[in-house]
Amino acid sequence: AGTGKIWLDELRCTGTERSIFDCPHGGIEVHNCNHGEDVGVSCA
Repeated sequence: AGTGKIWLDELRCTGTERSIFDCPHGGIEVHNCNHGEDVGVSCA
């Protein structure tokens, strides 16, 4: 389970996007999920 804000939900990426924010989604910080359903991403 994660902690903190849930930034994106309902992502519909095709694989051609240059950024995760280029994927269609329901809106920044708009979600209907909880931390039992989320994932964290970290760039190195």
